[in-house]
This record gives sequence, C-alpha cells and structure tokens, in this order.
Amino acid sequence: MSQSIMNDVVQRVAAAVAARFRDLPVYTEPSPEGFTGPCFFVRLLKSEQNQELGRRFKRTYSLDVGFFPAAERSRESAYDMAEQLCELFADFPADDGLSHGAGINAEIKDDGTLHLYLTFRQWVWSPASEEIKMRKLRQEGKVKDGV
Repeated sequence: MSQSIMNDVVQRVAAAVAARFRDLPVYTEPSPEGFTGPCFFVRLLKSEQNQELGRRFKRTYSLDVGFFPAAERSRESAYDMAEQLCELFADFPADDGLSHGAGINAEIKDDGTLHLYLTFRQWVWSPASEEIKMRKLRQEGKVKDGV
C-alpha cells in the first residue's frame, strides 16, 4: 500500500478547489501568522483503515476545507461559498478506488470562517505473500466394488 495516498487525496481536493476558484489562493500547509482572507486551507483531519475481508481494507479519509473570507461581509460570503463547495464535491470525480465525497457538512464558526467537512472512502488490497503455501500434493483413489 502506498504511503502517499493521504497526500494525494489532500492534493486532489486542493486542486479541485483551486480549479473552481482560480482567483483565490489554496493552502495545504498551515501559516504561522494565520491566513489573510479570502483564501482556502485544505487539511486531512483523520484517516482510518479497517480490515474488511482477507487482504481487503477500507480506508476512510476525513478532510476539512476551510474558507477564510475577507473581513467585510464575512458571513454572507461564507454562506455563498458553502453552497458552491457542496456542489463541487457532490460531483467530485471518483477514481483510483476513491469514492465520491460522502458525509459533506458545513459549519461557520463565530469568527466567520467556513469549515466544510468531507469524507472519502477507498478500498485497497494488500499484496499477497510470496511464500509457498504447499510443497506437494499426494492424492490416492480406489474403485469401489469394481465399478
């Protein structure tokens, strides 16, 4: 299983936001001095892996797409942005075994920042072991009553 899948998910979400909102910066790393709006910040909140059956695993990635609006009319622009982001991720292309954005919900904090929470699921297979399971097979057979 590849170690860069988590980073790929974050980068794909950030790229989708950047493609839709070309005039706004999209960050994937926190800024020590904070963000000056309007801009986006995409981060992975949590990843989880559960074994389903044998070598099959279900991975879940929970992301936060933060929108930091300009100071004026911050709530109004946050409401508008929540609508646009929900539309964007409802039709997010699913490939490489990654599901569409599920469990989309938005929250506007007291400071006017919007946080859109997304969940993506992916099913992965672990490689089969190379060890030999059986060395020889011995089979015997008899005919019953000459038939």
